[in-house]
Amino acid sequence: MSCRPLSFARGYHVCPSGPDVASRSRLDIGWRWPTQARWGDPHPAEAADLERRTAAARAWLDAYAPEKARLVVQERLPAEVKELGEDQRLYLGALAIAAEKAGVATDATARTGEAWQARIFEVAGAAAIPTGRAFGALYVAFLDRINGPRAGWLLSSLDQAFVVHRLREAAGWQDAPAA
Repeated sequence: MSCRPLSFARGYHVCPSGPDVASRSRLDIGWRWPTQARWGDPHPAEAADLERRTAAARAWLDAYAPEKARLVVQERLPAEVKELGEDQRLYLGALAIAAEKAGVATDATARTGEAWQARIFEVAGAAAIPTGRAFGALYVAFLDRINGPRAGWLLSSLDQAFVVHRLREAAGWQDAPAA
């Protein structure tokens, strides 16, 4: 399935149905954050069309999507985090430190999906943890499952204080400050 561009000049792309639009909607980031951050506000007619398509995608997810297409960021630390290995916990703590040092709370460039994805790989390499175990730890900590969407974009779509707090909490740090 291909996406129909709504505006060639601005580059908005939304698929009317299927996995591409489902992956955007299941994170509940919709179209506003990624498009406004990059291209500014859309034309009102484009915005109305995007809202309609986003609503259709959410309706499809609610009514027809298989369970694997439904992702929910857990409000509380999942119990499965207790099953993570020591290397995974250390990785999550190191990622929290790297995020804080990068300034995700104040620097917009440090909290993009690309920046998070690069940071995830960089910290995994420095910690000598296989990327599969690193990503598995992230997905368990945030989604209570072993797989999910591109982790960098998942983390960039969430409140950054929540992300750092959850990473610290999943690492087992007792002094994790409240989000």
